[in-house]
Amino acid sequence: MKLCGAAMRYEENNTYRGIEWKPRFYAPDLFSPPRPLSKFDDPHQKRKQVCVVGAGLAGLAAAYELSSLGHEVAIFETSDRPGGRVYTHRFVKAGTEIAYGELGAMRIPEDHQLVFDYLKELGLQRRRFISENSRTYMYFEGKQPPYRRSEWEALMADFRLRTQSAEVRHPDTIISAIAEDAKSRLSVEALWGMFSSSLQQPPSGTWQARALEWLSTYESQTLWQHVSLGRYAPLTAQEWEAIGRFTLNLPFERAAFTQWLINNVALQNPNKWEIKGGMSALVDKLVEKILSDGQSRLNRNCTVIEISAVDRGTTGRGVEKKVEVVWKCQLGVHRQDFDYVVCAAPAPATARIRFPQMTSNKYEALTNISYFPSAKALILCDKRHWEFPPDSFAGGATFTDLGTQQSWYPSDNARRVTEGNGGDVPNPPQPESGDPGDIGGTFVAEDKKLSEEPGAFLAAYMYGPTAQHFSSLDKGERFDFVIQNVSQYHPWLKWKGAIQGFESYSWDDQSSPGGGAYAFFSPGEFSRYQRLLEQPLPADEPRIFFAGEHVAVLHAWMQSALQSGVAAARRVTEAR
Repeated sequence: MKLCGAAMRYEENNTYRGIEWKPRFYAPDLFSPPRPLSKFDDPHQKRKQVCVVGAGLAGLAAAYELSSLGHEVAIFETSDRPGGRVYTHRFVKAGTEIAYGELGAMRIPEDHQLVFDYLKELGLQRRRFISENSRTYMYFEGKQPPYRRSEWEALMADFRLRTQSAEVRHPDTIISAIAEDAKSRLSVEALWGMFSSSLQQPPSGTWQARALEWLSTYESQTLWQHVSLGRYAPLTAQEWEAIGRFTLNLPFERAAFTQWLINNVALQNPNKWEIKGGMSALVDKLVEKILSDGQSRLNRNCTVIEISAVDRGTTGRGVEKKVEVVWKCQLGVHRQDFDYVVCAAPAPATARIRFPQMTSNKYEALTNISYFPSAKALILCDKRHWEFPPDSFAGGATFTDLGTQQSWYPSDNARRVTEGNGGDVPNPPQPESGDPGDIGGTFVAEDKKLSEEPGAFLAAYMYGPTAQHFSSLDKGERFDFVIQNVSQYHPWLKWKGAIQGFESYSWDDQSSPGGGAYAFFSPGEFSRYQRLLEQPLPADEPRIFFAGEHVAVLHAWMQSALQSGVAAARRVTEAR
């Protein structure tokens, strides 16, 4: 199949602009944006003054790229903490860090090359994030002792789920088959086009008409509608309830099937990583590098209230095109002119800023896209009880049908004792590369001395409706709720002295970075809003550009935020 080169590239304002469509879809190609930006820069041109709104990863990436080229950058962050949805909580006693855990982003998929590029540039190290451990639990219907993840066949048999063959299939295999069936109906062009600004056929007409019809159908359906009505293995409500909980897909059932499929297409490689020392180490390094030029600055606790493109008349020079930024802080309201602005705040926060040049359609997009709720709770223990009998595992996760949904255990002390899947999830080769399916296996504690030291684990990770329920509880109620649930499979939580600290966080509660954890579109939102979210201002001569994971089509990942920030910085760099 031959693709039409120039006609098959992403639109001017798309996050993935500059990434060429190829005769096959390969996710790593999508996540390697054109860098360094020096190749788009004119070194003889006067350096620009740029305002970046928001110190999340999107804003920091834009600021990092621009300051590296010598442009003067001023970052305005409405809170006192840079990083946005990257939030490492550190348990500290007497000034010394005891342990840490992630209340925000906690893993980096293997294909997310831009993240790894930054880690290498900034001198940060990564470590395997263990997603599959055959010894962790599947706690369902109160069964004691809980099922181990290696006992999935017994769990499935107990639920007497209907399958298409006599073979009992793992729930992940069923979900994967549904996704593969949906993708098989799309042309290569349509797969690339899912990351474009719309789901409409490009002018070249190279998309197969039937593929476009399928995309339109996917965009109009929720995930639940597709799995219950789809041609491939339609599931009953009872089957979907069980499979959805086993695979943690149930909370996404109200999202557009297109949105769910985009994530599936982009995350073919299940291997994941984490940053040694905590995910916020990336934030700290980016801030350090940005401020090292001596002219850029980070303004904390400063809320931008208006951004307006203005014309300034100056004697002998005609009209100068500027952007006036108005912000407020403890010292009052201030304003300053900049050459360009990158607004990298989440959609709800962006909508609270006044943009005189913003169209009503763009404002409607910002105020109507769906954000997904998420909440987490960390527990600091006197020692790593999960690494001792009867649990005896290190790394991986426990999935449940409880209100707390899942628990995750640190990977820093894990040693693999059985390679492959350890009797757990079947591991077919990756459809893209043929590499092994994941790094699953059986993992136990490596260092027994470390096991005896205090440690923190992610006791509860909730998203969807259960996260919304959790957000309504006060701190004491949250603690009681987590202990009541998690102690059902970890009874040692109720031992005297076992719990040394507790921290919870609901992303629905926060005005900064914005209500909800990340954008996750409902049916119709991609085709209605994606192009509008990307659209710079003013339309005739853009000086205000937008970034953030909500702009980046693939939502919810660090890669998406960073890549959108790089894309916005490129537009500023190219502007003359």
